[in-house]
Amino acid sequence: MSRKNGFEYGHVRLFGSIAGATATFIGGILYLKNPGSIFWFGSASAVFLCFLLYMARVDEKEVSVSSVKVSEVPICKKDVMQILKLKDFWFFALLIVGTASIYDVFDQQFPNYYVTFFDDKVTGIDFFSKLCAGQTALEAVLMVFAPGLVNKIGAKKGLLLFGLLTFVRIAGSAMFTTPLALSFLRLIAAFEMPLMLVSVMKYITGVFDVRLSATIYLLGFNLAKQGAVVVFSSIAGSMYASFGFQNTYYFLGIVVFVITLFSAFSLKNDKKELSLQYRPGLVGKE
Repeated sequence: MSRKNGFEYGHVRLFGSIAGATATFIGGILYLKNPGSIFWFGSASAVFLCFLLYMARVDEKEVSVSSVKVSEVPICKKDVMQILKLKDFWFFALLIVGTASIYDVFDQQFPNYYVTFFDDKVTGIDFFSKLCAGQTALEAVLMVFAPGLVNKIGAKKGLLLFGLLTFVRIAGSAMFTTPLALSFLRLIAAFEMPLMLVSVMKYITGVFDVRLSATIYLLGFNLAKQGAVVVFSSIAGSMYASFGFQNTYYFLGIVVFVITLFSAFSLKNDKKELSLQYRPGLVGKE
């Protein structure tokens, strides 16, 4: 939709951040008053979303000239299968597994770790919900500037910067154990999310055939990320029980750092190499 209509994905995604900040703030209040009410609030939001999707209308006839040119050569099943033979695809998926997946795994139990540094759990939960609301609001602001930053430095450097920030936040959470320090580290997530979302989209369209961008996003980002979360969640859960939060965070941080360092050499530079080694659907058809 962004390519078709000529707008930046990050500028639209900022509304998701605004909604996230609002939901986090309201959710924290509801949890303290009546934990069960969160489920009703979430269910009502889902129903409202379904209504919005039903009312949305997309005119399929309004196709830009650039979209027509991209779609001149049809995509076949063989083209899609060839994606799995591209080393650039696997290098991209490895970065996602080693950074974005661990980002999610780290965030799963971080609230439980965070509240242990307060005098009572209720105070910790209340403060954390407000912190998350502020972080998500800041994320929305940075979403406006993320496309410009990534356009300037390149999607590859954007992904590497995301990996570096993720390492700093995870390792820092193990090293600095005061509410103030942990709150500051939590705010780094406001920079991470815009970098990741925008850089992923721009890297896929800059390095791979844009006609297969949705498939590559599904396989290399969504499927790889969710599959790795399942594996890492089990490993992290066992480590939390055996070694504690801090030692587990050191382990996760090292994994992120190593994979980010490897990706600095393995990822293709989208700023210099905009053409593909392999162009699905174009080879042998010219």
